[in-house]
Amino acid sequence: MSIPDRVFHYATGWLGWSANDALNTPMPQIFHALNARIEFLEKTNPFGSGKKENLSKKTRNDLSALALIRSEMASKNNKG
Repeated sequence: MSIPDRVFHYATGWLGWSANDALNTPMPQIFHALNARIEFLEKTNPFGSGKKENLSKKTRNDLSALALIRSEMASKNNKG
């Protein structure tokens, strides 16, 4: 899956945004919104501490993918 496709996936899936909102929002703003969503979920989790070790394997994989996308975007921004 390409970086824009992954970002669209997270914006429409995790954040619940409309396709139009996801397509018209710059990627850095989507990353800020995702970080805020993750922070909110960690702090309001009624089933545990919200630490990454308590997250499901799929969620940990999604967070790892998100971190990879962010680093790829940062390296592209530094080159161009």
